[in-house]
Amino acid sequence: MKLIKFLAIAFLVPSIFIFTSCLDSQIPEASDEALLTEIEEQINTPTVADAALDNAEAAVKAFTTQKSANANGVQKMVAFYPIVTKLSEGDKFPKVYEINYGDNYYDAKNNLYRGIITYTEYSYKASKYDYTEFYINQDRIEGYKQGDVNQKGVLNLSSDITTTNLETKQSTNRYTERVRTTTDNNKTETDYTDDSYEFTGYSKGTALVKGEVYDYNFGIEKPLQTVTNYKYFVSGNTYLRIGKNEQSMDYGNGEVDNLAVRTINGKERNVVLNWGEKR
Repeated sequence: MKLIKFLAIAFLVPSIFIFTSCLDSQIPEASDEALLTEIEEQINTPTVADAALDNAEAAVKAFTTQKSANANGVQKMVAFYPIVTKLSEGDKFPKVYEINYGDNYYDAKNNLYRGIITYTEYSYKASKYDYTEFYINQDRIEGYKQGDVNQKGVLNLSSDITTTNLETKQSTNRYTERVRTTTDNNKTETDYTDDSYEFTGYSKGTALVKGEVYDYNFGIEKPLQTVTNYKYFVSGNTYLRIGKNEQSMDYGNGEVDNLAVRTINGKERNVVLNWGEKR
C-alpha cells in the first residue's frame, strides 16, 4: 500500500505563501496578481477529495490486515461505515475493493462523505482510485487518481477529477500528470520521507474564483528539485497561464534557500517563500 500513500504528497506542488520586496514599478496589476495567486493556491493545495483517498486507503488497509489476522478468514468485528467489500475473488490481480461510506459518514475534519470509492490494485506497482456516485459536503466528485512505478524510484501519477457544487451547479475540472523520481534515498530504501526528489509534469483545467470560472494551464518547464530534510524547491521552473495573464516561478540552480524569482506578465521580482496550509 506504500504506492498510494504517495498520491497525496507527490501529486501536487505544495501551496506557497509569498512575501515580496520590490519597487512599485515592478509590481503587476493587483487584480492580475490576486487572480494568479488564488488559482495557484487552488491548483497546488490538496483538496478534500484528495483527503478522501487517504481515508479510503486507510479503510482498505484496515480491512486487509484484519482479514489476514483472522484464522478462518471471517470478519469478527462489526463493520461500521465505511464498509469495505472485496469485489474480486482470490489473490490474483487485479484486486478490486469497494469502500462504501453510506449517507452519513464524517471524516476527522467533519467533512460529510456519501457514496462509494473503488480501489483497484492492478499489480504490486500499479493501482487506481475511482469515485463512484461520491459526494463530499455539497459537492459531487467524479473521476480518478492512479499511480504506477514503471522502474525503481520513478512514480508516475495521473488524475482527472471534476467537482460539481450541488447548489450552484458550477463545475471545475483538474487533469494532472506528474512524474516523481527519487534522486537520493538517503540510504533508507524503505523510508521515503527523507528522500530527495525530482518532479516533472503539468496540470490543466478550470478553477472557480468569486463565482467566475477560469481556464488555466500549469506546468513544470524545468524539473523541480528537492533535497533531503528541506521543504523548499532548490531548483526548477514552473509556469501558470490564465487567459492573457502569465506567471513563472524560478527556484534557482541548487541553492538551499527559500528564495525564488516570480515573473507576472513580464514583471519580475525576488520573493521569499513561506510554505504552509492554504489560507
